[in-house]
Amino acid sequence: MVDLHLDRARGHGVPVEVAFDAVYRRRAPEVAQVWRRPRAVDAATDPFAPLGPVEHRSYRWELERTAAEWVGATATASDHRALDPATRSALLDDLHATIESLGGTVRSRHETRLVMARR
Repeated sequence: MVDLHLDRARGHGVPVEVAFDAVYRRRAPEVAQVWRRPRAVDAATDPFAPLGPVEHRSYRWELERTAAEWVGATATASDHRALDPATRSALLDDLHATIESLGGTVRSRHETRLVMARR
């Protein structure tokens, strides 16, 4: 699982996720926004709990992408590929323009989570 958080655009007061939400609401509301935090898993809902002792590890990393790099990667996501071509094109164009208006790059903080258990 990768957890994605977008940073505030440098020099701008608008958080990137707020700007992106507006684009997705307008162009493709059916597409999940991946920068939203997933729900926390507690012992009562942990699907690995029946397997015995569970080891959790997390690895944090950051990535900065230009508007073109962000849009290029976004275009490969299956929920975006499933959009009709005109909708996908309009969405990607709007995302590119939004990133450019916020300084031209998006910095994202990621957390990859590893869960290990033995049967």
